Amino acid sequence: MTTGLLVSQIGYDLRAPMRAIWRGALPEGAMFRLQDESGQTLLEKPLVFWGTCWGSDWWIADFSELTTAGTFTLTLEGPGFPTVTCPPFNVGEYHLWHSTVKTVAIEQFERRAELARFGNGWKDCGGDWREVGSHTAALIGLLDLLHIGLEWLGRADGLRLARQVMHGCDYLVLCQQRAADLGWPTGAVVHEIPNHPVLIPQDQGQFVVALAKASRYIYELDRERGLDYLNRAAAAYEFLTQKCQPSSLPHFSAQLHGVPEGYLPSPLNPLPKGEGDSALPPLPPGEGPGVRADDEGSGVRKTGFMTADLLMMVWGAVELAKSGRPEYLEEAIRRADQILSRQVTREAPEGEFYGHFYAFDDHLFTEKAFLHHHVGHDTSLMFNHYLVPLLDLCDLLPEHPDQPRWRQAVRDFAYGYFLPACQKNPFYLLPQGYYAGQGLLSFCGPWHGFNVCYGYAAAQAIRFEMAFGDPAFRPIAVGNLQWICGLNAGLTSDSFEGSVMWREQLPEGKAIPYSFIEGIGANSVKTWSRIPGSIGNGLCTNRQFYMEVEPTVENDIPCRYSDEDWIPHAGGFLSGLVHLRMLMNWSPK
Repeated sequence: MTTGLLVSQIGYDLRAPMRAIWRGALPEGAMFRLQDESGQTLLEKPLVFWGTCWGSDWWIADFSELTTAGTFTLTLEGPGFPTVTCPPFNVGEYHLWHSTVKTVAIEQFERRAELARFGNGWKDCGGDWREVGSHTAALIGLLDLLHIGLEWLGRADGLRLARQVMHGCDYLVLCQQRAADLGWPTGAVVHEIPNHPVLIPQDQGQFVVALAKASRYIYELDRERGLDYLNRAAAAYEFLTQKCQPSSLPHFSAQLHGVPEGYLPSPLNPLPKGEGDSALPPLPPGEGPGVRADDEGSGVRKTGFMTADLLMMVWGAVELAKSGRPEYLEEAIRRADQILSRQVTREAPEGEFYGHFYAFDDHLFTEKAFLHHHVGHDTSLMFNHYLVPLLDLCDLLPEHPDQPRWRQAVRDFAYGYFLPACQKNPFYLLPQGYYAGQGLLSFCGPWHGFNVCYGYAAAQAIRFEMAFGDPAFRPIAVGNLQWICGLNAGLTSDSFEGSVMWREQLPEGKAIPYSFIEGIGANSVKTWSRIPGSIGNGLCTNRQFYMEVEPTVENDIPCRYSDEDWIPHAGGFLSGLVHLRMLMNWSPK
């Protein structure tokens, strides 16, 4: 039995939920005692048994009633139980913000810009890749920070952040220029330079969102650059919605999606020769298949996009409209209708859940939170459960006759899936998804941890609290952020089976909490780049870059740590962080 006292390694914010968690068995009557630096006891309460999941028992020590800043320790004791005291931790006003934001958002990305190939874009994952999907997912979080948090950053750091936004966007511009030079239609974007000049729908959608958002905030610093970003985002949107076809690239993983081996989305499913049709122009010589779903006579069936792709179309149109191009909202309305047609209904739930979405029009399986492996079909999908674009569409078109339907769809997801699914584990962590015959799984499936989704889940939870006036979503926001900050399931002696470069000697049978942000926190992980502020991939069941563990409830244990530092994790964390600070300064009307 693995045991450990799990406490945030960075600390806690006043006015936010504050908890420590014991992993393992405890006797009846176990208590916890919270003491300040002088040894004075401020709280003494019983631990609350949460239940069993992920192969362990979990007990909660909630000290949210604490109202004073300072340094504290927490001690567990019980009948026949050896006393356990954690190292000191800090509590303060906006403590997570002050401890992390400058290092993660500015210093880290400045260093990555220095180390990137020829100084273009940011040093990205473990190799020399600079993927469009990773840059856009990082930029979206940086732009949330620039938009919401500029006054808290101050002028000097705000300008440093804006320069990094431009630096990241300029690499995306280069990827769009590369696609044009290879003969792709206007607006197309290659996945990566120099190794992977293929076209992936999710890249296109995230490109639109990132550049359209950037155009608004960069305009006053560099008018020509801001206008160029907007025009390029519009061109990419035209390509995505008018010419792009669902991905016919390889690397669809039935295991990752939770469907039987042999299932393929119909773009990859061959038909008798002559039954396909396509209006796309010929492929550039020597290039891969890109997103071309069906070549005339090739025998490949045309089908709809994944729901995640449709959601990016809505989001892209929303960002273009906010940037002064409202004509794109008609496409958003059309795609929103397609998304709603795939929603799991209250009358036909998946297990006990409803409101989430099927991946395709065949309604055979629902979307998972995170899809990313190799380069191909399952690449860069990190916003699959992120419905904030539909909330924004409601705000932009409050009088539209479909607005109540959009808002109800978001409410159904928030209360039918998001809230109850996150409450199914003691950390309020966003699950990977629902797997037929198994139920919710949190760590099975992906080939490395997906900390990026936890950060964006925190941001979405805060948007739900603000939209519905319901503080029930706040523990989800804080829990997903604190998972990255160190209040997580802990690392064990077996965790490093999933790590490639980092090793520690940990005592057998003990779970040790680590901050997943390099260089920040009492205990913090080490990542491939060794750049302070980098966020590692996180916990999963598979070895890093392999999908070999069958996704079952029995296997769903956070047992392996993935040490590669992929830049989207910073984007998600920063988005959640700045939304949390905004919430602390917000009151319902």
